[in-house]
Amino acid sequence: MTKETGCIIIRDNKGVYQNIVWRAIIWLITRFMNQRHRENWPKAILASYTIPEVNEILSRSRLSHYRVSTDFVFIDLCVESPGK
Repeated sequence: MTKETGCIIIRDNKGVYQNIVWRAIIWLITRFMNQRHRENWPKAILASYTIPEVNEILSRSRLSHYRVSTDFVFIDLCVESPGK
């Protein structure tokens, strides 16, 4: 629950593994990570939602005041108070 003009932000990895170019980029980036992150970050991305999946889930929810945005590797969901 937020204040009258509050916002809750949920951030997660963006599911991009279905794209071969993204797979190559992720593989390249993991070469610079320690072993634990190199093993776990790709698994986290595989388990992440894509933008269309997030929009589908939200369309079936009772939420009405939200925004979905994305950047290079993250999805941000901002759920706003109805009074905002």
